[in-house]
Amino acid sequence: MRQDVTFFSDQHKIHGNLYLPDDLKPGELRGGIVLSEGFAGPAGRNMDAMAKEMILWGYIALSFDYRGFGASEGPRDLMKPLEQVEDIRNAISFLQQHPSVRSTQIGMYGASFGGANAIYATAVDPRIKCVAAVVAVGNGRSWMRSLRRGWEWKEFKEALMEDQIRRAITGESKPIPRTNILIYEPGLIHPEIKERLESNPDLPKRFASELPTHTAQAVVDFAPDVMASRITTQPALFVVAENDVRVPPEVTREVYEQVKSTKRWVVVPGAGHDDVYLPPGWNQHVDEVRSWMLKYLTSD
Repeated sequence: MRQDVTFFSDQHKIHGNLYLPDDLKPGELRGGIVLSEGFAGPAGRNMDAMAKEMILWGYIALSFDYRGFGASEGPRDLMKPLEQVEDIRNAISFLQQHPSVRSTQIGMYGASFGGANAIYATAVDPRIKCVAAVVAVGNGRSWMRSLRRGWEWKEFKEALMEDQIRRAITGESKPIPRTNILIYEPGLIHPEIKERLESNPDLPKRFASELPTHTAQAVVDFAPDVMASRITTQPALFVVAENDVRVPPEVTREVYEQVKSTKRWVVVPGAGHDDVYLPPGWNQHVDEVRSWMLKYLTSD
């Protein structure tokens, strides 16, 4: 069963989707899992699909729209990873207060950029008992650099500096195409996913076509790899796609290497970034997350 819910993060009303197992009995306590969406978008089909898997495993799952995206309040389309981490932490607080959630049994799941946010949140919030990060972005600077040729990286840095000055002088950040930050070259989007997106009339509502340049700077400054060394007790699962060119596995590996707790590195063979959301990559992805949660997200 799915319920629309709201909670607050820095005074912004956040919209969430709460998923409850069909066999949940009154007064029964279950573990809870917070799901973290990817780059500059509201919680969508992939989070819905994973949440539906999680309630079959017996957990209560919460996905949500980050501030400024989807149905949530906040400055529109301004994505700042550290603010999104704060949204995650408030989502945890909200989930812990649900009468059917065991407050000491909270897991974390994140995909793509949401995976980076999930790792950062785990590093700073001891309430998270275990985490699963799938095709997760690593260090923001390393990631942005990996998507660009040398001269493109130089121009990109110059644009960031120009916008830094513009914001200081005018208070405004220049809007730039989403694809100028998260570069999509021909062939990088799985054909089935491309068809799904292009046929979706609500696409303009789901994904901003433009983002402030300030978002690009915030992403470059984001360093989950530095924080990952603080993960010393929470088990961490990393699932990467072998042929991922949007988030190269070596960028994710920078984060994985810093984690000090029990950890597991899984490679989906032959898969690109989007292939983990479609069979057969989806099946392996789900099986790994399921095994991880059932092993480590247990009651005290």
